[in-house]
Amino acid sequence: MQSLSQIHFVATKRVLRYLKGTLEFGMHFVKSSSVKLIGFSDSDLAGSDEQIMSTSSYCFAIGGNIFCWNSKKQSVVAHSTTEAEYIAAYVAAKQLIWLRKMLNDLDFDQRSPT
Repeated sequence: MQSLSQIHFVATKRVLRYLKGTLEFGMHFVKSSSVKLIGFSDSDLAGSDEQIMSTSSYCFAIGGNIFCWNSKKQSVVAHSTTEAEYIAAYVAAKQLIWLRKMLNDLDFDQRSPT
């Protein structure tokens, strides 16, 4: 904000044009009686052409509504698809443990496996 330039103005206009063109996009949540936590994780092996890093992704849903997701390059080089999947599962499991503890604090105890 202190030293704005023409580049900043052009970038701001681009963001505003994108927002105007995507007003109909959004997330729709449906009411569900189920509070079961469901999770998915996946990875790709060396999906980037510039680097040989794999990408880990996960998402979690309650009652069919996704509320938590992440996609990020792995910090280590996986030597196989299996190793990349294990790394992705590890990252998802860390988030899962935190989510289960948080849901327990909110009195939505998760007794069944996720």
